[in-house]
Amino acid sequence: MTCAGRCRIHTCGVNLVASGVRLALMLFTLATTRLNSSLSARFLLDSGVNVEYFTQRFIESHLERMCTVISEPEFRGWKKIGRFNREIIITEKIDGTNGLIYVGPDVPNQLPEFFVGSRSKWITPDNDNHGFARWAYEHQAELSQLGPGYHYGEWWGNGIQRGYGMPSGVRNFSLFNVSRWSDPLIRPSCCGIVPIMYQGPFLQIAINNCLDELRMSGSKVAPFMNPEGIVIWHTALNRGFKITFENDEKGKSE
Repeated sequence: MTCAGRCRIHTCGVNLVASGVRLALMLFTLATTRLNSSLSARFLLDSGVNVEYFTQRFIESHLERMCTVISEPEFRGWKKIGRFNREIIITEKIDGTNGLIYVGPDVPNQLPEFFVGSRSKWITPDNDNHGFARWAYEHQAELSQLGPGYHYGEWWGNGIQRGYGMPSGVRNFSLFNVSRWSDPLIRPSCCGIVPIMYQGPFLQIAINNCLDELRMSGSKVAPFMNPEGIVIWHTALNRGFKITFENDEKGKSE
């Protein structure tokens, strides 16, 4: 019997670690001792019985009773805890539909790979989400200037959720990554960004002020007095949190 690697042996409540070879030698010695002191063992030897086979079976039976091999699960350590009191960026949460632009690696003398997605899948002009794919492919050359990678934003306007009072057919794409695309000189002109309301250290009063401003003055993307809420982007954690004016205590599926 072979024992790959090292085995953890439990004897009298104490964990012993031994190699399979050393354990086999120990049991072989024990088996030989018993054979030499046993009348039945002498009879077997005199009768020409295969002692090697007999010993091997003896060792296997004792291994089953004495050797417990533990297969350790994948170790998963506790994740490093981030610092909460770090910079945050508060933006208005626009009520539209999620849009994704994927631009592939640069290819000499031709446009890079280009895909358009919604929140949960790739879309095309023939299988669209509120016209976003059709608009994106019409602006493919310009949107490719975003560069290689995944670029997320909100597709919003007439006929999508709140609508924001936009005229018929008027829709806009606002990128989420305001840190990268806040400068209109480097951002494709067909895109905007979600409105930045605050950027600085985490302060509850700053969050409250942004909410009060939206309540009093309305949306920042259009003259519209029923905004959805805000998104708080924690730069150190690289994660966003939202606060909405309606049903904030409930999950999306509730």
